[in-house]
Amino acid sequence: MKLIDADKINPSEIFVLRPMEQFDFNNAVQSLIYDQPTIDAVHAAGGCYCIECKYACNMGDNILYCNIIERDMMSDDYCSMGLQKENEHAAD
Repeated sequence: MKLIDADKINPSEIFVLRPMEQFDFNNAVQSLIYDQPTIDAVHAAGGCYCIECKYACNMGDNILYCNIIERDMMSDDYCSMGLQKENEHAAD
């Protein structure tokens, strides 16, 4: 199972001018849903990964220290309290 943004699905992509058998229609709907890109559940929920967080300090060996909860974290951990770092190249 994958998480998609269902609001991006355009049902008009499967409607054609000719009648369609149920089997063909089902396959068309399945393909339309399957072809949608996946979304990141952490970002969709408003959180961020520790590696992206401005409150994380790199301790080395894929370990970060979180200044919010004051403990070591893995770089692929996440939470809803963190904030993404500002893009360092945004001013360029």
